[in-house]
Amino acid sequence: MSKTTDVRLSGWVINSNLFEEDFKFSDLIEEKGALSFLIYVILRGKMSLTNGYYIELTDSLIRKIHKNLGRCSKGQPHIKEMILYFGELGILDSAYLKNNILTSLDIQKEWLKAKQSKRAKISADNLKHWLLVDTMPTPADDKCNINDDKCSNYDNKCNIYSDNCGHNNTQQNTTRELVKYNLNNNISENEEFTRDKVLSIIYGKHPNIEKFFDERGVTEKVMLYAEYWTHACNDTRWQAYNCGLEKVAVNNDFFIQVLNNSSATAVVYALQECYERQKDITQSVEQYFRGILVHQNVKLAKELQNKYQRGQQ
Repeated sequence: MSKTTDVRLSGWVINSNLFEEDFKFSDLIEEKGALSFLIYVILRGKMSLTNGYYIELTDSLIRKIHKNLGRCSKGQPHIKEMILYFGELGILDSAYLKNNILTSLDIQKEWLKAKQSKRAKISADNLKHWLLVDTMPTPADDKCNINDDKCSNYDNKCNIYSDNCGHNNTQQNTTRELVKYNLNNNISENEEFTRDKVLSIIYGKHPNIEKFFDERGVTEKVMLYAEYWTHACNDTRWQAYNCGLEKVAVNNDFFIQVLNNSSATAVVYALQECYERQKDITQSVEQYFRGILVHQNVKLAKELQNKYQRGQQ
């Protein structure tokens, strides 16, 4: 890490809409009680004061959290159990958690926003365990805080995917230009999606995203999930998906908008989550992939559902 860079944060502020915007925390308290959230709050505080957006899972860290909890603590094994459960829910990144690194996409977004607001000097050379694929600051633009397009690069050392499947470049090279779609009402009635169209949108989200997938040997997986996304964009049925304690119903308009509006990081994260959990999925993998997209974009899902319901009245 550069000596000129202070990755620490002076503090962490809880989003007042956290439980409305992120059902993972509602699920956490529902399943494990309020103490589990307090453990997360203390963990975030210690993370902020060490590496800002990540911290290593060690026995020392667990002892410190145990001490801070005082009489509320249920013991050090319970604290470690909760931290591992954070990974199961997606509150912490499960891939990094396997290597005892505690971080997440949301944590890194909040950290980067806080640093940029203070015009802190940061660059790709200063960052470890980075998940924000399309918002990696570059050494030439280490003080950017307004135009995110000037802060995009890939960390070739980013360890998001691990897969040994082969490459299939014949079909993915059929089209590369970014296809823009009209997102007005009734788009689903006017547009027929193919896998090539979906791939063209995915690869058009960042100039290095194709290279990113190729280097990690997951091209075939990306094409498979693009096929799932294609079916979702053409499926006009309204189907319900579990989001925390409630269900949200969406049709293909939702999946089309998510495809067009999601950042490269969000797309990579959705593919990563489905790949990592595929072996544990008992239902249809394709349906599970759709559920990931709904869960990650639940606010949009609710808006479209409410709009449809109002139109039916």
